[in-house]
Amino acid sequence: MAATFEHNPAVWFSIGNKGNRERKARALAEFLISYSIDRKGLFLSSDRNGVMVAYRSDTSVSAWRSFFHEIRLVLFAVGLVRMPRVLMRSQRIHQKQKQFAPFIHCWYIGVMEEGRHGNAARELQHRLFDLSRELNLPVLAETTIDRNKKAYEFIGFKAYGSVYSGHMVTWLLVRNP
Repeated sequence: MAATFEHNPAVWFSIGNKGNRERKARALAEFLISYSIDRKGLFLSSDRNGVMVAYRSDTSVSAWRSFFHEIRLVLFAVGLVRMPRVLMRSQRIHQKQKQFAPFIHCWYIGVMEEGRHGNAARELQHRLFDLSRELNLPVLAETTIDRNKKAYEFIGFKAYGSVYSGHMVTWLLVRNP
């Protein structure tokens, strides 16, 4: 998963782009994986080139387990200096998402460079939309990459807001079942 982070501004906003980048990216990937497994929201493409984190917003998990994972995230990836701005951005996003609750939160989709010309992204997209229809819940996503925003809109997402953090805009998107 960490290998798919390279061109993602939100990742570098969260973990910084100085020193120990690979270690911090791996720590963030480990957090995403454990977070999504706890919420039954980790999906891999059949060719294993793509990964998606998508889960119901109202899934409950052990508070102790979540706390442990979040402490590891702060210590090994984000750091104490960046934590306030990361939390502020996250809170702004969550505040705007509340109007759709419950929903499926598509937190991350990544495809390895070598898999970008295959079907990994399309397979994960179909799985996400099938889940949305099965549960009759909207899908919420966010992106900091303009071309990704356009790609989301091409497949039926609509922008419902944005959050500004530093020099970065995060577009908030929704797609109804």
